[in-house]
Amino acid sequence: CGRILPATPRPGQSEFDVKNPNPALRTRPLVGLSILSGFTRQADDSYKGGTIYNPEDGKSYRSEFKLKRDGNLEVKGCVGPFCQTQVWTPVR
Repeated sequence: CGRILPATPRPGQSEFDVKNPNPALRTRPLVGLSILSGFTRQADDSYKGGTIYNPEDGKSYRSEFKLKRDGNLEVKGCVGPFCQTQVWTPVR
């Protein structure tokens, strides 16, 4: 799973899931929120077939990820044929 950890909020950023399309979920805190779900491990040690939730726009996107040798996580989120990749560094 991937969860949101405590961080210093940006100006104007809410600490709650206010952009969620489900009004009943808009008061849940972002800290601890699971944003990666539904993945299946592949033969090449990547994970595919899941989704990533973006609380900044309240949408979920098709996603895949792979743990790199340096310990960073390469995460890809896609809308249709268009994808964006980010490299996430673990908290130490």
